[in-house]
This record gives sequence, C-alpha cells and structure tokens, in this order.
Amino acid sequence: MKICLLSNPRSGSKSLMALLQSVFWDSNYYSISEPFNYEHHKLMTVSTHDFYTRILKYDRVIIKTLTYQKPKIYENIEDWYKELFNIFDKVIILDRKDKKKQAESFAFWKSKGYSEFGRWHIPRVYDLSNISENEFIETQNFLITQSNILQNLSQLYNKPLYFYEDIFVEKNQQIINNIFDYIEMERDEYNINKYLISNDLQVRRNQNIKKLF
Repeated sequence: MKICLLSNPRSGSKSLMALLQSVFWDSNYYSISEPFNYEHHKLMTVSTHDFYTRILKYDRVIIKTLTYQKPKIYENIEDWYKELFNIFDKVIILDRKDKKKQAESFAFWKSKGYSEFGRWHIPRVYDLSNISENEFIETQNFLITQSNILQNLSQLYNKPLYFYEDIFVEKNQQIINNIFDYIEMERDEYNINKYLISNDLQVRRNQNIKKLF
C-alpha cells in the first residue's frame, strides 16, 4: 500500500507522519518526508529525482508532502495532483482551521530561512516582532489559497479531510479512529499518545509570545 499525507504547512503533519511511520515501521515501508522540498534537499545534496523513482518503484511507501511541492518533471501542479491521486492508494489530507495561528507559525519559520529547516519543529517561544503586517497578510492569504486547494482535492477525489484542531487540540477519538480505519490498521495506543495526545512535541510555546497585532 502507498500512503501520502498531503498537508498545508504548520498543520501538524510532522507529528502525523511520525505516527504513520511508527505504525508501519515493521512492515518494510519506504518513508520520506517532503521529498520534493528542493531547498531543503539542496542543502543535503540529495537528488529528489531518486525519491520520485523510489516512490514509483516500491510497493510500500509513506510520504508527507505539502500542497505546493511537486517533482520537477511536472511543469504544473495540477498534473502532479492527478498523478499523486493515481499513484497512492491512500491520501490523507490535513489542514488547519485557525489561519491566524497557522500564518504566525509559518511566517516565523520562513523568517528563519531554510538554513534552519531542520530546526523548524524544535519547541520554542515565537518572537514575531520582526514580521511586518504585510508579510503576515501575504502569508495568511497564501495559506487560505492552499486550504481551498485541499478542500477541492478532497471533494474531487473523495478523500478524507482532517484538521489540526480536531486531532491535536480536541484530541477527537472518533477522528483518530477514522484515520486508523482509513489506513486499515488497528489503533496503536502507545504511538497515538506519543504523537497525537501528548503535548511534548508541540512546537509553539505560549510563554511571553510577542504578538504581531
């Protein structure tokens, strides 16, 4: 089975991907997070074409990718979406309802640049004082556009759309059950508690946050 986690940025995809990797760890799955993030892999001097080849070649695959990431062989993102839903047996679509907090998080980490990409998920207090109002609005509008894309893809391909708030804030057990039913696996209580229920992996810490507006 091939599984794709298709997400908007700053929506909990790292934690949900970690859960998937843990649930399938003993089943010889090939897994890769953001295989088409060229800026990140450029720093690692890794060929992203190799990732794409492996995704096509292997029968057991788990990837996490973001809405605006695509293999370079595709000139436009719409063609990649069609191929993505053709390649993968299961596509988990993940978004976030609170666009203000999502935009604050994405704008903060973008301001750090790709040189700190490996640190994007390290817990810390966000200092947003260096982010302009225009930059914040631009980021928020970008994320809204990506949300519209996810909503349309969910409807077009009849795939489930999940939200950060339901999984990581409300800890909605029915939603979590639905995810496990969708990937055809039994609930894994240990990894559910570790990656979804516990707040230990939460990146944004709430002490002394310097707000934008």
